[in-house]
Amino acid sequence: MQTYESQYLPLKSGLRIRIAVGFFAATVYFAIWFGKGLIWPSETDLNASLASRISAAAIFGIAMGFFQGIFYRPPFSKPSNIRLTVDDESITSAIELRSSLMKWKLRRTVRKGRIKSVFEVRGRFGSTGGIGVSERRKFAARVLGYAFIPRSLENFDELKQIVESWREPASDS
Repeated sequence: MQTYESQYLPLKSGLRIRIAVGFFAATVYFAIWFGKGLIWPSETDLNASLASRISAAAIFGIAMGFFQGIFYRPPFSKPSNIRLTVDDESITSAIELRSSLMKWKLRRTVRKGRIKSVFEVRGRFGSTGGIGVSERRKFAARVLGYAFIPRSLENFDELKQIVESWREPASDS
């Protein structure tokens, strides 16, 4: 039994991301504030002109968007661990995702001779990508989960060859 470990570093939110988050939040808060004034108008909304209601909603939206942009943190802002265990009959991928509030543990096992799909997983959000391995077809694997083998492992090519040799024989039907 061999165990491989890899770690993804946390995402960094640069200035462009924070500005985009601020603009998006300002737009959403503007729409909510203005829509609330149209659907459930208060006493001051009934007495105010449309221009003053729009400007009040814009000021509220800009203020809230500004604070959202300043205090924005990426969803998974702590390092994630990936542990891959390979033995003679199976490969088990255990991924631990951590955010500031919660911790998720995902575990998938694929067995020798039952692998139906091996597909490329593109690298996103600071990851290097890798391959996904499943006992289901590609669509079902994407929906229900798959064992992930990251490209950052030192024995990635060897593991990929092992996975390819364990594939289920293709049926002619």
